Amino acid sequence: MPKQHSHVSHSKSGRAYSGEKEAKDIIGWLNFRLFEDEATQRVWRLIEEVEGKRVNFRRQQDRVIEILRLYEQSRIEWEELSRHGIDSRARSSERKKMSASLELKRRLRRYTFYPQFFPLGKLLSFVWTPRRPDHPDEYGEVSAIADLAKLAEKDLLGHLRECPCGRWIWARFSHQRFCSAKCREREFQSSEKWKEHRRQKAREYNRLHKSGKVK
Repeated sequence: MPKQHSHVSHSKSGRAYSGEKEAKDIIGWLNFRLFEDEATQRVWRLIEEVEGKRVNFRRQQDRVIEILRLYEQSRIEWEELSRHGIDSRARSSERKKMSASLELKRRLRRYTFYPQFFPLGKLLSFVWTPRRPDHPDEYGEVSAIADLAKLAEKDLLGHLRECPCGRWIWARFSHQRFCSAKCREREFQSSEKWKEHRRQKAREYNRLHKSGKVK
């Protein structure tokens, strides 16, 4: 499989937003080969077999995406728990019932990292190293998990969001939900608010047509 590159467009202004640099690789990897048809997927599987790769790329993507979805669900669970304002004993009992949080914890156990120290003086002297790293020439599942951990440490993991079309984006702003204006318009036109607007316009047209003001 060729080395995967980021497909994220860069801002013309060059302005950097917090966490955007760290998220660039993982977004490019999550969106890589996202909208393939079945025939293209078969070709990639054959390439992987020839290169001796036993783990399907799409399966790796799905595992990381499921972790992101579980994180979002567990965040909602914690917010609901906090809003209830119950005592500490009841809070402990409620935490045990939070299915998304428990499933997230279970899935993350498959990834093992160990600390590595370097005597480099004032330079970076500590990193977390995966026990089973990705291929040196590729960005893969383990690299994506490591980047998720970096974003989580900075409390920025919630900025990784899935557009309704399935593409992943880095939300610079809290209200950002779509990867493009086209997706935003498509989502609006499928909403009940837009449908009601169209029905209202149709009723107005019918009234004008009956009155003879339009033909």
